[in-house]
Amino acid sequence: MSKPANDTALLIFTRTAAAEAANKNLAPQKSAKSNTNIAKRLIQRTIQTAAESGLPCIVFTEAEQKGNSFGEKLSNAVQYVFEKGFQKLIVIGNDCLQLNKAHIQEACILLQTNDTILAPTTKGGVYLLGITKNSFDKKSFENISWQSASVYIELLYAASLKNLSVSSLQVFDDVSGFRDLKKQITLLFFADVFRKYIISLVASFQHFFYNNPFFFFPEKQFSLSGLRAPPLY
Repeated sequence: MSKPANDTALLIFTRTAAAEAANKNLAPQKSAKSNTNIAKRLIQRTIQTAAESGLPCIVFTEAEQKGNSFGEKLSNAVQYVFEKGFQKLIVIGNDCLQLNKAHIQEACILLQTNDTILAPTTKGGVYLLGITKNSFDKKSFENISWQSASVYIELLYAASLKNLSVSSLQVFDDVSGFRDLKKQITLLFFADVFRKYIISLVASFQHFFYNNPFFFFPEKQFSLSGLRAPPLY
């Protein structure tokens, strides 16, 4: 893999763990404490992945975000990064467990010869967005129906109107709640710290574990007596 370009930045656009927990139910049995802890670990995981990519990383939580709508806040954040002198930008959130440094580095390389990089989710959104300074139109960017099932299509359409070159990454799912989380966790490596944490957390809710026929972990993967939580970050 080629070294990341030094004219490209990585923006993590996220809420704080407390705000994320207030807007998403990520924990079994709607445990408030577990919900916040999971949100915190998702954010930590994203920041670690960003650091491993080798790109300069800027984190925007609600403390730094400015604007009324999601579109305004994201557009202002993108503009802020470009005003810092970067010519290209990759934007990610905290809700795609399958995203790793290789995907970010791939997007960085593709962004050297394309105006826009889109990484679609199964729900119609994007888990990664690459954009160049020359192709960034703040007003049209604000007007995308962000946080909807038409984001990917609208971004493609907006790029086509300006004759921008577009390259897409593979489709992944994102995590909007515990149902998504328990499905996505099975795709991670057995040694993954976050995966171990979620499994041990669910195992602690024994009543939930034994009485939910839709839980997706094969029973042979773990036993209640043998689980230990991983060390905290």
